[in-house]
Amino acid sequence: MDLKGKKEEFVSGLTGGSTLEIYTVTSVSLVCYVAWSILKKKTSLFDTQSFAALLVDYFLSWFGLLLSVTLYCNRTSFLVALILGPVIPLIFKRSKPQVKKQVHINVSTLTKKQYLPYKPYLTVYRSQMMVITCIAILAVDFPVFPRRFAKVETWGTSLMDLGVGSFVFSMGMVSERPVLVQKFNTISGSGLRPVSAVKSYISYVGRSIFAVIPLIILGGIRLLSVKSLEYQEHVTEYGKHWNFFITLAALPVLSALASPLLKLVPTLLLSIAFSVVYEVFLVKYGWLSYVLSAERIDLISDNKEGIFSMFGYFSIFLTGQSTGTFLLPLFPTPGNLFGASSKDDILRNYRSHKKSWTMVTPLKGLLILSVFFHTAYYVVDKCYVYGVSRRLANLLYVLWVSAYNTSFLAGYNLVETLLWGDGSKSFKLYFDEKDEATRLEETSKKNTSKEYDLQTPTLLHAVNNNSLVTFLVANLLTGLVNMTYNTIDAKDLAAVGVLTGYTLALVVFTYSLWSLRIVLR
Repeated sequence: MDLKGKKEEFVSGLTGGSTLEIYTVTSVSLVCYVAWSILKKKTSLFDTQSFAALLVDYFLSWFGLLLSVTLYCNRTSFLVALILGPVIPLIFKRSKPQVKKQVHINVSTLTKKQYLPYKPYLTVYRSQMMVITCIAILAVDFPVFPRRFAKVETWGTSLMDLGVGSFVFSMGMVSERPVLVQKFNTISGSGLRPVSAVKSYISYVGRSIFAVIPLIILGGIRLLSVKSLEYQEHVTEYGKHWNFFITLAALPVLSALASPLLKLVPTLLLSIAFSVVYEVFLVKYGWLSYVLSAERIDLISDNKEGIFSMFGYFSIFLTGQSTGTFLLPLFPTPGNLFGASSKDDILRNYRSHKKSWTMVTPLKGLLILSVFFHTAYYVVDKCYVYGVSRRLANLLYVLWVSAYNTSFLAGYNLVETLLWGDGSKSFKLYFDEKDEATRLEETSKKNTSKEYDLQTPTLLHAVNNNSLVTFLVANLLTGLVNMTYNTIDAKDLAAVGVLTGYTLALVVFTYSLWSLRIVLR
């Protein structure tokens, strides 16, 4: 067997590991955020962009995660002690007492940036997920990366399987931003005529297609490079021609096509219904046997995994969108657990002082969804004949990915609240066209921007600024390393050395773009 064949065999036929271990290993990301926050709040280390500050930032933002999935994968508690040990004494260092802050919000002049500010814990969550994804796509080719963390063949759970779904969940969450803006600016009682509505719908779908052209191009580049360079490929992952970039490109377009239905049915409910219906078709109507057993004789059967798993990934995407409804806005809005609100709805609700369990804070919403998805996953897993399958993106996979992401987002929110005191804010909403209100709003905007810069690690901010380009560069570097280095025979320390150089290259790339204020996305 040639080296290409050995590498393909190295990542084939795998069955994964336990979900508990995956939760334990990835919890290092939360630990690193805790350590960074304590250092930032209690010391002056990160006040300037010194070499020492960037080095510590690299260890907490990148290297700690690298160690957690390689050398310390079986000693996570020891790694956690190494990370938290030096900063624990700082916890007892005296801090200024937190003061209850009241933020005045003038709904009448509220801008998009003010209504949907960048939140530090969301940036850290998305960036650390991208970091561990970039690490895993190269680390999987080395023996130091446990086989139980690599993508399973058909049934089972693994770190990389979770990473793919989490990427889709995160993408869905941020894609809710324009939907929230459109709904916020909707005037009560207004509506489009049928002809105008159709034109608006066609225009919306067209803009969605145009927006994903870069992803389609990346998918084409990935396909051509794999075929022309004879890079090892795992056909049962997505098929002969399909790849993850094509999946990512299709999801926003599917969401745009389904937008009329999303206006009638809460996104969360639609997501659950969609994944259940897809599961019925898998089990009752022969889709499962087709995906797993059918011969590859045409374009559809050649790419059956990529095409059929789209149904499951779309459910995850919708769940991410639903989560973004109550995570992204500056303040809780009426019924945000199930849908967005207009300015009129917000003011009417706050003037009437009505409280509803469907209007939730970010933490409350995340805890509700986390309990729901974990319970559903446990029940279905115990009672159902089939297990988790990333290859099919079946119901159990959708529930697992949703449960994990809502839980970890709650963890990031708790870290920010406990260490930075964001929970001490209260909001006062009013409607006023006076200049004084605008001045108060501008002050609030400046304070929000200052808090974001203060509470976000520089290197993670840099990754978030150009996450898609970072992922592309990581794929190119992964191919380059595989073409020039025998990864499957590398010793553990040599492998970690190569992976360290690889992560440093990505850090230099992202930090350079951030320093030059270049945003390519």
